[in-house]
Amino acid sequence: MPSLSAIGDRARDRLRRLLSARIRTLLETRSEEITSMNADLRDLRLRQQALQQALDRHLATLDRRPIRPDSTVHAAWRRPGAREIFTGYGLPACLECAVGADETLAEAAGLEGLPLQELLDRLNALPPPAADAL
Repeated sequence: MPSLSAIGDRARDRLRRLLSARIRTLLETRSEEITSMNADLRDLRLRQQALQQALDRHLATLDRRPIRPDSTVHAAWRRPGAREIFTGYGLPACLECAVGADETLAEAAGLEGLPLQELLDRLNALPPPAADAL
């Protein structure tokens, strides 16, 4: 008759093998899930890059048009040198302004008491950004 110690050792060994097998199965399942998720993430990154390139091309087209009274403050800020012009009018942080994406230059000039035509003339005298700079 086996001793209690031997029975305990065999039981522990069997339990250890069962647990090891179960852990391997779980890890293999998780590994497959992770591999699938990584593939999905790669696809999403590629789609995001394609969308970003399309957006950049569109913005390059918009940024090369003349700045008008109905242009947004943020659109005007994309011109190289615009920061200095806005800073000269005492507005150094327009790009951080929450409404700058929707606020037109006409609205901003009216609210800030700026000479709109002078502002437009100075902004339009700046060279438009190069298409490859965006």
